[in-house]
Amino acid sequence: MLACALHHACDGACWPNADVAAQWVPATDTMTWTRPDSTGDPPIPRANHGSAVFRHELFLFGGWDGMKRLNDVHVFNTGTAAARVLACTFPQC
Repeated sequence: MLACALHHACDGACWPNADVAAQWVPATDTMTWTRPDSTGDPPIPRANHGSAVFRHELFLFGGWDGMKRLNDVHVFNTGTAAARVLACTFPQC
């Protein structure tokens, strides 16, 4: 699984109540995307967020949910397909 290619999808509009909070993983041998079965607490739909990959984890920070700015950090483990919220407070985040 390519951690850097994991994509937090926005299917046309990144606003609340839309079915856009989907994680997709590419299969480079078939050139298709699949939705992995994951566990834990996935992030809410958002746009304008930041993300980074470190080893086998994808970090997702902040963004906009269509109504307010977000100040949270989510971590997705590409090896276990587990999502979690990283508990932190300013200024540590």
